[in-house]
Amino acid sequence: MKKLLPFGLGLVLFLGSFTQSGNESIPLVDKNAYVERFYTPNELNKLGKGELTALYKQRLKVILAILPYVGLTQQPGAMLSDVGIPESSNNLNQLKDLDRNREKFRETVDASLDTFIPYSDTKDLKWAILFYEDIIKKASLGNDF
Repeated sequence: MKKLLPFGLGLVLFLGSFTQSGNESIPLVDKNAYVERFYTPNELNKLGKGELTALYKQRLKVILAILPYVGLTQQPGAMLSDVGIPESSNNLNQLKDLDRNREKFRETVDASLDTFIPYSDTKDLKWAILFYEDIIKKASLGNDF
């Protein structure tokens, strides 16, 4: 019995460390929701369909990450506390559910784009990339317009 007590205590402490790490805050807006470089029409004209498809998908991911929260923040990686939302257990659980659903949604969108984008005309892809970039630029300005 005396040998089991230290083992049991150690097990409780070990498992407790995992539950604490599960309470780490999840960003409201994905920290990777930004565009490093914007393109001009001439630059897009030099790219092949594979490169255009990759740009299109990346920009769409950024838009899907930032638009629902543009009224709260324009900063990728923003946490609840950064925008004045209490990090209560209810809010954190809501954010965890949201994070799981976002990932599932992204996977579904990616799969459908992989199926349908090959049928797209490169002219339409270029236009969409420029359109998405314009939205991202405007959303990134926030209150500084």
